[in-house]
Amino acid sequence: MRIAVLADSRSSCPKGELANALLEELQSVGEPSLFGAEECGDYRKSIRPREFERVIALVHNAPELAFVARELRRVGGIVVLHEWTLDRLATGLRPALGRGGFPGRIAAWREGGISQMLQWSRSGPEGLPLNRSVVRFGDAFVVPDEQMRKQVLEERNAPTPTATLALDDPLFAARRIAELIDRLPCHRTARRSLVQVAIEEADRKRAERSSSPTSEES
Repeated sequence: MRIAVLADSRSSCPKGELANALLEELQSVGEPSLFGAEECGDYRKSIRPREFERVIALVHNAPELAFVARELRRVGGIVVLHEWTLDRLATGLRPALGRGGFPGRIAAWREGGISQMLQWSRSGPEGLPLNRSVVRFGDAFVVPDEQMRKQVLEERNAPTPTATLALDDPLFAARRIAELIDRLPCHRTARRSLVQVAIEEADRKRAERSSSPTSEES
């Protein structure tokens, strides 16, 4: 199984430790590849969905993880969500959130809906969830507690595979995620690709049957 890991592995905090531990643990179940800000900033190095069976995105509230949100919107994947409030990440993704005016209002609406846009107009982005680029575009979620699992399901309002797992111990969390990887779905762009491949294969077989000569009775 080929696995793309979207993460900032350079951080020395436990969240960065989880990225490194996960890359090591995933070697027991597949072939993990790290995609950081440098790779995802270059379209020639960014994720090609058909090349991977799973995409895992490690998300916490940091502006340098804006590239993770961009890739989730493009590719989808399994989201390991450390925090519900992603105001700093959202500001890194949409700098207009840090400024006033109409562009900022549009950015707040896109990341939080009408209610958060109104709050942003009064007090700015600090403390607002502003997480729709992550929550709406992920395909499955690993979260640290039941409360966040309920928030994910409420925001998405659709059947969504979820797992609750303590994330404060990087080694334990990495081991459990590696164990769960087979039970979580592949990213939506890969699923679409597989459907297209199945259609093309059916068309090919149909063409072969129609072009093959029929046997003649002697």
